[in-house]
Amino acid sequence: METLPKQSAEPVFKEAEEPRQEDLIDLTGDSPSHFPFSVWSRLQREVMLDLGEGLLLPLHKQGLPALRNAIARHLNQFRGMQVDPENILIGAGTDFLYNLLVQLLGQDKIYAVEEPGYGKIRKIYAAGGASCTGVPLDSQGVRTDLLRQSQVLHISPSHHFPTGLVTPLSRRLELLRWAQSQADRWIIEDDYDSEFRFSAHPMPTMYSLDPQGHVIYMNTFSKTLAPSIRISYMVLPPMLMAQFRQRLGFY
Repeated sequence: METLPKQSAEPVFKEAEEPRQEDLIDLTGDSPSHFPFSVWSRLQREVMLDLGEGLLLPLHKQGLPALRNAIARHLNQFRGMQVDPENILIGAGTDFLYNLLVQLLGQDKIYAVEEPGYGKIRKIYAAGGASCTGVPLDSQGVRTDLLRQSQVLHISPSHHFPTGLVTPLSRRLELLRWAQSQADRWIIEDDYDSEFRFSAHPMPTMYSLDPQGHVIYMNTFSKTLAPSIRISYMVLPPMLMAQFRQRLGFY
């Protein structure tokens, strides 16, 4: 009678194969990886042939209407946001938009930024003449109890830099209650780098949770396309957009 081999008490696992170098995509920096240049070139040619000399004409002050319509559709499909294209403002990079916000919201306000956080934001606000203060984070994000003296809060709740922290819904609602408690309080929601999520469904944006219009939504295509394209945008609440057109519409 054939004797069966004795089984080991400990299971044996095969070592996982190392991923091939050509399959790796680096999503940590701003350099595009595996960019489809052939598709990009073809689309550029199609646009130039379709629009012709129309590409040389002056644009709408808030940006090309077709682009704003496309962004509104994109936000609806991927972020669940209902956005009127008339409330979208296109900018050549977020630096330009930050400067506009200082002029729109006022230099007399205290701007709170995440600590630690993206240091360039504080420099831009300070260069625009605004007072800026760092607010420490806990395990859920910005501490609401430290915002009493601030009127504007700049946060990146969907992917904080440099920790990667995602602010949970409970803290987002706390921050919204802080903003909604006074008419002149605002949250600048910087949604940069929120598109790349592989382990869970994306959290709803602060903008979509705020029916009272205290959240300004900002994003850019630097990560999804390339930083050299310099296309950023912000979505202003209707009341703020009306103020922007009245006071800063000359830009």
